[in-house]
Amino acid sequence: YKKLCEINQKNQVNLLTFKCLYQLCLAKVSIYPNPADDYVNISVSDDIVGEIKANKAGKYEVVLYDKNQQIRFNKKSGEKLITINTGHLTNGFYCLQFKYKGKTIKEQIVIAK
Repeated sequence: YKKLCEINQKNQVNLLTFKCLYQLCLAKVSIYPNPADDYVNISVSDDIVGEIKANKAGKYEVVLYDKNQQIRFNKKSGEKLITINTGHLTNGFYCLQFKYKGKTIKEQIVIAK
């Protein structure tokens, strides 16, 4: 099982648990450290980077939302690693979205300093 999150209409973060459907995609994307303090890394598998470089797929997108659904980070990339500076963010729960080839994975990120 993998715990994921969503932000509902009342701006509350809900934890969700999904099984095998997302496991294959999550195996190709690593998000660490979590909890985080000054930074969060998103590491993408060589398979995804290879597809992007071979022009078989568009770039992936990473979006970080706070509890008020405000975008705190947004980037499209084809690189293997993205580092998000979280040093300016307050402690709490954030929702990270990884979008690639029409699919979206949402994972809860905890900022704890």
